[in-house]
Amino acid sequence: MGSPMARKAILGGICVDTGQYLGQPLTNLVHTFIGVAGANRDAEPLCKLLSWAEPCNQVNGISCNSAFLRDINSVVGYEAFSRISVIRSIDDTIVGNIACDGQSVSSINGQNDEIVLKGYSHPMIIYATQDIIYRIIQGLKN
Repeated sequence: MGSPMARKAILGGICVDTGQYLGQPLTNLVHTFIGVAGANRDAEPLCKLLSWAEPCNQVNGISCNSAFLRDINSVVGYEAFSRISVIRSIDDTIVGNIACDGQSVSSINGQNDEIVLKGYSHPMIIYATQDIIYRIIQGLKN
């Protein structure tokens, strides 16, 4: 849940479950945002297994169309002032591949690019993509 949580921290505004004000957006402080294997639209495989669990609730969870996901996906391009990138794997069995809205489960509205890998599990994509992340930060083509 790192990418969705980081996005909400940058977005600020009102917390969907407590109503607490989190502050103004931090967009102007973030040059490049990279979502890696993020459950930015849902995490259907995980939530099918853990439908009873807190991370998959309809308020602040990562289940399809939760209030939290609707909130972070309702504004376009706030994650960074320069570049928004996504790295995902079609073989990620934790967050899945296609979200309930038919888009890539990791996609972010307003993203500049989406790097799709094959053969990477969820842990692998998180821990084995440092070179790709470095190239994105440096502004190099992948």
